[in-house]
Amino acid sequence: FHLVRAEDYRDKVRYRDAINELQRALELDPNRPAAYLQLADLYQLSTSGWRQAIAYYSRTIELAGEFDLEPEELTRAHWEKAELHRQLSEWKNTALHYREVWKRDSKFHLRLKERLMDAFRQFALELESSNPAMGLVVCDEGLKVEQDLELMMLRGRMLRSQEKYEESTAAFEKVLAIAPKTKMAHYYMGQNLFDVGESLSGREELQKEIVIDPENYEALCQLADLALLRDDYETSEKFYAQAHRVDPDKTRASLGLGKTYRLEGELEKAREYVQEVLDRLPDDREAVLEMGRTYRDEAIDILENDLLKKDKLEQAQNYFTTVLELIDKATPEDREELNLSQIQADALLARGEIKLLRDGPATAQMDFERALTALPGYSTAYYNIGVAYRQKFASSKKLEDLKRAEENLQRARDLAPDNPQYALELGIMYSQELAQIDPDNRPDYLRKAVQNMETYIDLGGANSQQVKAWIAEISG
Repeated sequence: FHLVRAEDYRDKVRYRDAINELQRALELDPNRPAAYLQLADLYQLSTSGWRQAIAYYSRTIELAGEFDLEPEELTRAHWEKAELHRQLSEWKNTALHYREVWKRDSKFHLRLKERLMDAFRQFALELESSNPAMGLVVCDEGLKVEQDLELMMLRGRMLRSQEKYEESTAAFEKVLAIAPKTKMAHYYMGQNLFDVGESLSGREELQKEIVIDPENYEALCQLADLALLRDDYETSEKFYAQAHRVDPDKTRASLGLGKTYRLEGELEKAREYVQEVLDRLPDDREAVLEMGRTYRDEAIDILENDLLKKDKLEQAQNYFTTVLELIDKATPEDREELNLSQIQADALLARGEIKLLRDGPATAQMDFERALTALPGYSTAYYNIGVAYRQKFASSKKLEDLKRAEENLQRARDLAPDNPQYALELGIMYSQELAQIDPDNRPDYLRKAVQNMETYIDLGGANSQQVKAWIAEISG
């Protein structure tokens, strides 16, 4: 009787009366799924009733196994519940109930497959950072329904986040087999290769990526970073400039252009791009540090011409001091999140380089050692310590100093085997100072010199032609 009256009230759009009748019916028979289904249908008509509707759909589904409910009505309960969860962006439950509809009747609704796949994608995205192992399960469930490119890409990324680099690469290769021009697939394959130490192959993947997507900001900047590492300033400038055009508001390319122009000796141009970063982020420690380097380099040029101009050195020193002061004020959380140990170490190294020029290796070495304390295992610190010992040898003429230089330069090489400059510095030292001061071991030193110089060439060092001539001279 109450159920019939509820239907009548519903047909007359008297929803409150219909709800009252259904609740009376449930007082008489609390295990009637059809009544809960009708209540859910009424509550879902208003956004304020969605939570109550979800609860009633859940009760409908729960009771359907024990009490009579038409199969199509149970399927509809799952569908309606999924629809509400979708409106609330609750992707786990959305995916679960759409999947249940799919199992029961894959033709239930024209948009079922589309919404099911979207729910899988959204749920997997939620899990990507919080629970990638579960995210992989979600991706695999979705891929049973359809070979969806976005889910395949997500799967590759989640395998990568779990350091399953070969499986991740295989996932991206499957994507490219289906759609060869898919953006980001080559990029992530490149990151996998970098993470297993195959930097040359990684670079090739990045180059493939920017053919497909010339506006991939991160790929362009990474290619520029790699070019900068091998002293190929022309390529570095090209890629940073391209990235800067893509998004001039991001700071990575601006800072990269600043570094490149500084290394090319175009200091005013370098400051222009670094200032772009400081205009947006006045306390950006890396940008402050880079600005200091431009004044340091200007001071170095002056020193090399025996025209000491103290104001430039002081400007550089002030920037480095500002960096260190900003870092001292940082909280432990900021220090970890913003990679401040790296920046602190760089500031100490930069200040040490000025001291190396002005005062000699003894005082400079103190800053270099402090940089290692700030960032243990920092290859650049070991490199600078090696250079300082090599400079110390120039006045001491002690084999012990050269051995300490060799030890630290080799440590830098071991920590950063892709840096061509480290290999070249070792090669020059072996061919010059060590071969001269220790004639008994001269053949071994010359062999090591050639070996390191060849490594420099293999890594794409910018002065490879000159180094080839040196190798020929040594071999001759």
